[in-house]
Amino acid sequence: MESLLEKYGWYEWICHTNFSFLIGGSHPHEYVESAAAYGYRGLAITDYDGVYGLARAYRAWDLLRKHKEESRLGLFYGAEVHLEKDHQLPLVYQNTVVLLAQSRKGYFNLCRLLSQSHKEGKRDAHICFSDFISADLDDLVVILPMRGFIRRKAPPDFKERLALLKAKFPQRLYFAVGRYLNPAEDCWLQPTLTLAASLQIPCLLSQDVYFHHASQKDLHDILTAMRHNRTVDACVDNMFVNSERSLHPLQKIDKLYRHLPIYEEALRHSYELAQSLDFSLKELRYYYPKR
Repeated sequence: MESLLEKYGWYEWICHTNFSFLIGGSHPHEYVESAAAYGYRGLAITDYDGVYGLARAYRAWDLLRKHKEESRLGLFYGAEVHLEKDHQLPLVYQNTVVLLAQSRKGYFNLCRLLSQSHKEGKRDAHICFSDFISADLDDLVVILPMRGFIRRKAPPDFKERLALLKAKFPQRLYFAVGRYLNPAEDCWLQPTLTLAASLQIPCLLSQDVYFHHASQKDLHDILTAMRHNRTVDACVDNMFVNSERSLHPLQKIDKLYRHLPIYEEALRHSYELAQSLDFSLKELRYYYPKR
């Protein structure tokens, strides 16, 4: 009998490369090559506050497509945007949204939004929620990761903001849920599922990746300490508790998620979302200005 992963495929929707400076622990090509080797159907590159790693990810994906015709990996283009100037907080508390481009227009809107977020400088790039919601966000998909505002004391207008997002992104708003084999992380799974169900927002599954392989966890810990300008021992509270935020073989993915009541539904949502993403960097050309 065909398994659900064979039927729908696995898509990793949140992935931070080393172009998310001192945050992502692996090169873009390492993500692309590992995802293809594991048999993933799709991989989204979503660096923080920029599209810095997309060109190298595309180059690795294009080489893979030319030399390994059996690979079914799709590459998707996006970024994770800060909605507050909260970069000093642990990653799991930072208020962000993940944006994916559905088309060339969506990629244009994403880049324009990122430029706006850098108006006060690159170091603390962010865009406030009111500016974000009023921007041109056509052909962009929003994914809400299982961290950030979900793990912080919700602001008074929390549900109003979600209602605005749902109205702004009809059929283009998702929650991403993951399993990390640690009570401090997995305790947020049910509240996220409950919130998504109450608002009728579909869920995707994601390991919310920060390094391509579990062996990179030590390197990521060092990067975290460097980012906070502290010793490794003094920075434990800012680190992930284990190496689960990495790409996993499909067999392990199935073991992690198959007991969730939303397993098939979330896989189907991922498949349908992937079909709606119709953009590649190969579409971009330089146009000389007219005299």
